[in-house]
Amino acid sequence: MGGMALALDDRCGAALTALHGAGTDAEADAAFQGLVAAIAPGVPAAACLFDDHGARVQVRVATPGCPLAVGHGVDVAAWPLPAEQRLPLSVRGEEFGELLLGAAVDEETCRRLAEAAAQYAATIANLALLDHARRLNSRLGAKLNAVEEAIPLFHEDTTETVHARLLQVATNVVEAVAGALYVLEEVGSTDSNLRLAHAIGIPESLLESFEAIDGGPWPLALLHGGARIERRSTSTTSVAGLAPGSVPEQLRGVVVLPLTYNGICAGVCVLFNPGVQSSEDRLVAERMESFLALAAALLHRLGLERKAVANQSLERELEIAAQIQKSSLPTEPPTTPVYEFAWSSTPAQRIGGDHIDWLVGNGGEVHAVLADASGHGINSALLMTSYRANWRGSAPWLATDALAERLNATVAHEVGSTGMFVTAVLFRLAADGRSARLCNAGHPSVLHWRAASSTIEAIGADGPPLGFLPRLQYGDREVQLASGDALLCYSDGLTEAAAAGGPMLGEDRLRAVFAAAAAGPPGETLRSIRRLLHEWTGRDRQDDDVSIVVVKVRRPRDAS
Repeated sequence: MGGMALALDDRCGAALTALHGAGTDAEADAAFQGLVAAIAPGVPAAACLFDDHGARVQVRVATPGCPLAVGHGVDVAAWPLPAEQRLPLSVRGEEFGELLLGAAVDEETCRRLAEAAAQYAATIANLALLDHARRLNSRLGAKLNAVEEAIPLFHEDTTETVHARLLQVATNVVEAVAGALYVLEEVGSTDSNLRLAHAIGIPESLLESFEAIDGGPWPLALLHGGARIERRSTSTTSVAGLAPGSVPEQLRGVVVLPLTYNGICAGVCVLFNPGVQSSEDRLVAERMESFLALAAALLHRLGLERKAVANQSLERELEIAAQIQKSSLPTEPPTTPVYEFAWSSTPAQRIGGDHIDWLVGNGGEVHAVLADASGHGINSALLMTSYRANWRGSAPWLATDALAERLNATVAHEVGSTGMFVTAVLFRLAADGRSARLCNAGHPSVLHWRAASSTIEAIGADGPPLGFLPRLQYGDREVQLASGDALLCYSDGLTEAAAAGGPMLGEDRLRAVFAAAAAGPPGETLRSIRRLLHEWTGRDRQDDDVSIVVVKVRRPRDAS
């Protein structure tokens, strides 16, 4: 009997030593199975671990006679046993499994089995921690390698070189035979165009033939989701979301690597037929995900730099355009002893679509215009540049109604189907100061203040805006002037100006200020109107271009 107990202790000691030295879960399970068999020979037993919810168990160890099979997941109640035949597997009071005994044992055997269960629980817990640490180290190593491989990319000068180097590194890491890099035209906006930036080892014509299962462009379907390696199985005709009809026979696997960092998407890298073993897929995907996060950040930075350069260039071009447009406005009033002028033109943006101009004819008459192209900004400014040239070439030779008809035909031809148009007031101020010939093409009414009666008359439109139809007839009218009279012409940006969420300034308020200031010098009249505009909106620049012209009849000449 003593020899049998000694042999039993030897077997227990050997199994316990093997359990303490286990380097894998399989070694720990085998050692524990031997230890249970040595402590309670002939007793069916199973070591089971709970799942996350505790409703099912995974069978890790099963001795002969146990009804549960190793590796299977079964319900907790699959082997109904009394409580005294269920020993906990726990570490620091946290129970994560049970040792199930198929027969009752004496108190001493139960004690030894409980101690063995505690040793087993500690071993598998330590192995789990070691595995977690190894995974963390592996991921950290992958991130460090990614940084090392990405550093040279940050020294490249051109975007094209970055694209080529990025794809080359990615292809080498997974030992792929080919690859393609797609980038978004606007990094961070998945609604922008996704274009092929670079390809290695695969014709562009083949890439263009790839379609997603839903029939759309294949690269677009790959933008979302993490890094992954998808391999073609013998039972399927598709891989990585490719439509079966567009999968080449030789395509065995696809590596999908979205370029994202901090939620910003830059594009996607697609690699074909990776050479790495399938057992390494997860590690390789994690490594590439880290690398491509850095690459996405780099592409984002390059995109921001390109945009900054483009914005600087555009800013410079707008500055030049604004200077050119400003130089086209009058700097001096017409040389005439009969009229006084005051004017201002303020664009809503850097450049605008309003225009003020005048010419003095050989007989001393003054040809004047205030025009307003629809909208504001670059398009309006371009249209008004052409309009100014046409007006200057025709105004001295044509009556105001004929001039409007010629300008209308020209504007209609230039705007085509864009829907743009020009409103304008065309003046011809008589040399003796006694009258003005005027054509209003869809423009706000000209206000005529009569000094003799201190009343205001509104001069409305004589036809529609210029550019609606190529062949239209316009009327004009003659306005009688007297000493001290004043004319006010303005673009609709003045009366339509408003504070945020407030009402527009309107013509009634403008009339009241004009009537109160019209008797004074035209410069003071202009300042009163601009003061009204600023006080009404609380700002110097409005949502639309604002142009104002004040003409004052100084003294009519005696007819001779």
